[in-house]
Amino acid sequence: MIRKISAKVILLFLLAMSFGINNVKAAVDGTLQFNQATVSANIGDTVTLIATVDPGTNAVDAVSLDVSFDSNILRLDSISASAAFPTVLAGPTIDNSLGTGSIDVGNLSTPATTLSNVATFSFTALAVATDSAVSIDLSSNAAAGGEYIIATRTGSTVTITDVVAPTVTAFTIPSASTSLTVSITEFTATDDTAVTGYMLTESSSAPASGDSGWEASAQSSYTFSTEGSKTLYAWAKDATGNVSTSLNDSVTITLPDTTEPTVTAFTIPATATSLVVSITEFTATDNTAVTGYVVTESSSAPSSGDSGWEASAPSSYTFATEGTKTLYAWAKDAAGNVSTSLNDSVVITLADTTAPTVSAFTIPSTSTSLTVSITEFTATDDTAVTGYMLTESSSAPSAGSSSWEASAQSSYTFSSQGTKTLYAWAKDAAGNVSTSLNDSVVITLPDTTAPTIDDFIIPASSTSLTIAITTFTASDDTAVTGYMLTESSSVPSAGDSGWEASAPSSYTFATEGDKTLYAWAKDAAGNVSDSVDDWIIITLSEEEDPGEDPGEDPGEEEVVEDDDGNIEVSSPEIDLGDENQKMKKNKKVYTKNKKLTFKGTTEGLNGGTVKVYINGDEEGETEIDNDGEWKEKVKVKKDKTYEVKFKYFNSVGEEVDESSKYRIKVDTEDPEFGSIPLVLNKRVGEKVWWNATDNDEIRYYKYYFNGKKVKVQEGYFYIPAGTPAGAHTLLIRAYDKAGNKEDKMVLVKVR
Repeated sequence: MIRKISAKVILLFLLAMSFGINNVKAAVDGTLQFNQATVSANIGDTVTLIATVDPGTNAVDAVSLDVSFDSNILRLDSISASAAFPTVLAGPTIDNSLGTGSIDVGNLSTPATTLSNVATFSFTALAVATDSAVSIDLSSNAAAGGEYIIATRTGSTVTITDVVAPTVTAFTIPSASTSLTVSITEFTATDDTAVTGYMLTESSSAPASGDSGWEASAQSSYTFSTEGSKTLYAWAKDATGNVSTSLNDSVTITLPDTTEPTVTAFTIPATATSLVVSITEFTATDNTAVTGYVVTESSSAPSSGDSGWEASAPSSYTFATEGTKTLYAWAKDAAGNVSTSLNDSVVITLADTTAPTVSAFTIPSTSTSLTVSITEFTATDDTAVTGYMLTESSSAPSAGSSSWEASAQSSYTFSSQGTKTLYAWAKDAAGNVSTSLNDSVVITLPDTTAPTIDDFIIPASSTSLTIAITTFTASDDTAVTGYMLTESSSVPSAGDSGWEASAPSSYTFATEGDKTLYAWAKDAAGNVSDSVDDWIIITLSEEEDPGEDPGEDPGEEEVVEDDDGNIEVSSPEIDLGDENQKMKKNKKVYTKNKKLTFKGTTEGLNGGTVKVYINGDEEGETEIDNDGEWKEKVKVKKDKTYEVKFKYFNSVGEEVDESSKYRIKVDTEDPEFGSIPLVLNKRVGEKVWWNATDNDEIRYYKYYFNGKKVKVQEGYFYIPAGTPAGAHTLLIRAYDKAGNKEDKMVLVKVR
């Protein structure tokens, strides 16, 4: 049965009819096939197959191609129409997840009547394969005058080989070892497909890929059979059996002395009436030499580095208390090997009725911790002190209390702060408890919480080395007592010079250029905050302030005097919260505060008044003090531009002067970023752009990317050369003229 071709071919057929092409009944005798029945390639090569059509007895004006392949073996990179069929009717469409590709092409003006190229399919070889099929699907067809004519569809097979051996990229072992088993410090290898085997040998001859000893992952250690100077060779192979050349490294193995001494004899008397017991016999031997002797009352072996070892066998031992005692004898050698012990026992009987004496006890007079160190705690007894105790009560403890300790305490922990008295006691083995000594301490717990920098902003640029600090605020759980600005990210000491009692309003750099300024705060306890930083570009030349309106007159300070020169009124200032700005004629002031604070100075108007007019209405009145200074706060309700004027009156209420009109733009709205994807995929050199809007206008942007901070006027930048591949965080901050700001964070994956 003859089936109709796609809607695109039908359209082509109708167009052909409209131009007078004859519609002759087509014969189903055409063939679709690739120009190569078989192809051989290596992994990574480009495999090109050209689909051709043999029209048989027909004149083909349209071809629809659907090709399928193994996407694990091949990746289809492109499909392009041939010169014989230059008109692309549909596609090309590539789906490497399904292993398919398609294109519909046509030639209305010159239908093909002989064997002709239709389209070129360009693949990349991905994996080893034998006769992997690239098929022309049954859905593929060609049309002549609107009729299908393909009878035969012939695909191609691709054979892919791997001839590239892996590369051992790194291999190191320690230069010296005291064990036959040597750790592998580093062993890495790469391959064009995958490394499937790792091997270590003591021979420089390459192993066969089928030899035993290959492991799926790099070895972490290797065991030699003997000590001495050894060279180890590292090899890698891939699934095809290609074996790398080797990297090698050397180690010198020196096995340690592991033979411990032997205590051959140890005896002490069976009974004693003194705590000092003589040692009747103590001998030991070793394969090299015995270098140390010790006796203990514990069956646990001492460390070779413990104190108490003696170069010769001791002749006596002093016990702390009477009773049945067991003494253990040990020996060691120069390598630190400690013998097993021999032991012997003695029964010591002493008569004791004398209580110990606490001879000294002191603690600090003050402390900033609940745990107070014991400065001095000593006690003596006619035999031995066997217990030490500290209490907050003056009542003597029982000798059987569980709170006694064998040695004098080095500290004591109280449950609360305040004035505390501590009592020191001692006891002996007979249960005699001393009288106490006591001492007192006043505990005041310190402040350990550092302040926090809440906000810190400086201008983005300046034409002066001295810059104004736009915002510098900090908070603390008690109070911030110091503020500091540095050009170093190193934390300043609380005792450094340079701390100021209030946040500085300006900072002077030594040179021009790109500068970063770090803000710090401290409290009375000396806790120093983490820093917050901002950056600025200083250019010592006259440049237009990017925050001012284009063409706006920068304004000039207004100074008014009376005819006699006895009264002088200077331009008022507006408090912007983080700085005072002198108001100037024809220059608009931007602020994000609806509470406007004005202040100024006069000469000759002490005791007079200043009235503030907003948009022509009187909104405030304040007195001028004896120093000629005045200050007035006015609150506005809306975000908009206001005209402000000031009138000055002398002490008898006569108007002396009236200022120019000043413009103040109140803007409390933060900028807003447009839609930006949370994740961007980019290459080095590609453009990253963004957009932010504001109810007035965006003044500038600052962005932080790959460890660098940059200020820009426009909302874009290019991925810098040298940016490493991988995920990078991009932080963008938009500023408007009033100092409002908004942040946006984007993850940029650099390929």
